[in-house]
Amino acid sequence: MYLTQEVKKDIFKEFGGNEVNTGSAESQIA
Repeated sequence: MYLTQEVKKDIFKEFGGNEVNTGSAESQIA
């Protein structure tokens, strides 16, 4: 599934705590 950078940032902010922490388990699941 393709997500734009903006959408990804929103998801990572919601589930990962911040935009840079894309390696967290929550972000990986999302």
